[in-house]
Order: sequence, then C-alpha cells, then structure tokens
Amino acid sequence: MTVRPLPAVLAALLALAGCQLVPGAASPGSAPGSTKPQALRVTSVADGDTFTGRDATGKKVKVRMLSIDAPELAHDGNSAACGSKQAAARLRTLLSGQTVDLVADPEADPVDKYGRRLAYVELEGRDIALQLVSEGLVEAWYPKGEPRPVRFDTYSGAEATAKHARTGSWRTCPSLGR
Repeated sequence: MTVRPLPAVLAALLALAGCQLVPGAASPGSAPGSTKPQALRVTSVADGDTFTGRDATGKKVKVRMLSIDAPELAHDGNSAACGSKQAAARLRTLLSGQTVDLVADPEADPVDKYGRRLAYVELEGRDIALQLVSEGLVEAWYPKGEPRPVRFDTYSGAEATAKHARTGSWRTCPSLGR
C-alpha cells in the first residue's frame, strides 16, 4: 500500500483555497456526447450528493455527483445515517439558486440507472465534491465494477486527510456514505 500524504494535504488545502488539483482530468464536458461543461441553475437539493436544476432551455435535470457518496437521509422507513443532515445542509448552502457547471468524466456513464445525470459539479471553478470530501461530509466512492473516475484518487486523498484530522462528520461518525 502506497501512502501519499503530501498530495492529499495539498489537494485539501487547494480545495479550501478554491483551487483544483485534478491530475489526469480530461477536457470538461457534461452533456452526453459533449466536450463542454453544461450550465445548470440549481433549484433543489435532495441530499448530500444529489440535486435538481434547470438547463439553459428550462429542462429539469436531476444530477448525481460523481465519485462521492453522502450518508443517506431518512427514507422508505429507514432512519437517517450519521452525518446525512449535515451533508445535505452543506450542499444546499453551497448550491441553492446557483448556476453550476456539470463536467463529464470520460470514464463514467453520463446517466445512471435512475436517469440522473452523472457529473462533476463546479461552481466558479471550485470542485464542489472535493470541497465536501475535504470538509469531512461525504466519502470518495464509485460503484463496484464501474470504471474508476478520473478524479477519484484526488477525492480519496482528501478523504484520508479529513478522516485522519476528524474533520466534519468524521468527528462522530464511523463511516459516511456506503
């Protein structure tokens, strides 16, 4: 096992400063088949990794943020997971009413089995998922059997740093997301 603490710390510090460290990231793109980011005005936040917005044509688009997993809110008779309310509240604070850029991953499917767009989300050049991971509110994750997203290693490093420092929900939660 190779430990790379310095890049993880650097990534976390850059994220907090509003910068990005995304080695190997391909050209931004979000709409299926597109090579350009797609602008989306956020209208509602469902939880710590899913939200809905409207594109330039007014079409409603539900988005699942790539390469992270947030603790689940209470639903379908299941109780809320540790840290779920904090993750959802933070995403709501960051994105509600904002226009974000959806950026596709060249390795990931553009839509999941629930019809949600899968994308990285950037606001004024900041990677929102990386910010949530660095703040200790969500975990780096991707579905088993799927290709590794290009930003996963950066997110994973930021998660290790946040977990080690007991940042955010890592103070009280044994795990976040899955």
